[in-house]
Amino acid sequence: PRHSFSSINTTYAPVPTYSFSVMVMAHELGHLFGSRHTHACAWNGNGTALDACPGYTEGDCPLPGNPVGGGTIMSYCHISSTGINFSNGFGPQPGNVIRNAANAASCLQLCGDDGGNNPPPTGDSCAGQELALSIVLDAYGSETSWELRDSNNTILYSGGPYPNTTNGALVEQKFCLPDGCYTFYISDSFGDGICCNFGNGAYSLVDTSGAMIASGGNFGFSESTGFCLPLADEPNPDSCLSVNFNDYEILSFGGGQDIGFAALYEDGQVLKIGGNAWKALALNYEVKPGTVIELEFGSTIQGEIHGIGFDDNNSISANRTFQLYGLQNWGIDDHNDYPGNATWRRYVIPVGEFYTGSFNRLFFVADHDRYPRNGNSYFRNIRIYDGDSCGRAAQLPGSALALPEENSQPPTLEIFPNPTRDWITLNFLSPQAGQAYIQAFSLTGQLVLEQELGVLPGANRESLDVSALPSGTYVLKVLLGEAQIIEKFTVVKN
Repeated sequence: PRHSFSSINTTYAPVPTYSFSVMVMAHELGHLFGSRHTHACAWNGNGTALDACPGYTEGDCPLPGNPVGGGTIMSYCHISSTGINFSNGFGPQPGNVIRNAANAASCLQLCGDDGGNNPPPTGDSCAGQELALSIVLDAYGSETSWELRDSNNTILYSGGPYPNTTNGALVEQKFCLPDGCYTFYISDSFGDGICCNFGNGAYSLVDTSGAMIASGGNFGFSESTGFCLPLADEPNPDSCLSVNFNDYEILSFGGGQDIGFAALYEDGQVLKIGGNAWKALALNYEVKPGTVIELEFGSTIQGEIHGIGFDDNNSISANRTFQLYGLQNWGIDDHNDYPGNATWRRYVIPVGEFYTGSFNRLFFVADHDRYPRNGNSYFRNIRIYDGDSCGRAAQLPGSALALPEENSQPPTLEIFPNPTRDWITLNFLSPQAGQAYIQAFSLTGQLVLEQELGVLPGANRESLDVSALPSGTYVLKVLLGEAQIIEKFTVVKN
């Protein structure tokens, strides 16, 4: 059993008037249900503190200042002039930790409205569309939080952080939503998602028919999915071509115009090109007057020409390139309206209104001839069809363009000796030459060691001095470009 202790005064005041005895009893109960202090570096989805009432933070994060209107129950604001305001309760984030711990406990049951940000499950009374969220946590639930926002960016539902438990703790939440557009956000404050370093966590958001709206687990710091209700009609597979990049070889296009790279992400669902790239798929298609290409496009760095089109030879043509973004005006510019804010934007291009014919290439552009030649283009969810043969597609809001994991064997990391007294040796594979950033964290999230070093493509071996670290278990993070590897090691002094 878990216990807590504090001395109390001989008197107390009726709530909501502040008294130390009431505060400290509620405060310690909050700890028993998994909440940390508000000045701990464990909140906001990015490992920062909610306040700095005691004059310091628990962990290595900046002082955020003190709240206006008084602190919450899990704070130390009672030792400063800020004070604790019982009307603020536990606050949204500590309150979510406590509510989620109670909901996940097999020995407790809900006796009424939970009083939090999430309305109770609606069952048959839902007048809109009912969705179900399921999250399987990894071992560090305190790093995980999520939100569901509407098109006005208002938070409708939220959850987390959660208590740290054994792998596989299940979180379930039902939503009742009217027709409209929404965005689901999930974040991990440590940056390793909920899979697969410290457990096989995963999440899914489905409707009552089981149709998948959002899913994942290996998302780094955060991931978001936009969707609209009602969901899109099912397409006719006989007349709707959905492009799966895994089914094609990524070819160079445009002769000497292409000097860039191409990479697949998210199990081949996302194509990223950059570095002055013209790429193509060998795809045969008869473009008719009613032919439409539908896609989602994004970019994090603007180049000169970003776009897509069909062609029947290996020469670039302005009259076949639909420009979506870029500093240079070149190509068909009717859809050149990407806002440049690193979000996914959906395009429905009536190709057949601009040209028709038989083509054998679908090409992609991230043209950037001038230094530093680092413009990039992301493409996903490409569908090609005639008329309405792909069904009614929902208009998706612009969800954040997170850099996804590359579709390749992830870099491996070996640490030895482990446990150790003073030095560890790292064996790891790097996908390219460049810089590696090595960080070590305590299990409370405090950065205790940091080092930068040059690496070569392929196998690398480096030694790291950890003799200054006290006995304990640490988390080692190696950042290699867009990839990261995380492993644990233990220091034993005796």
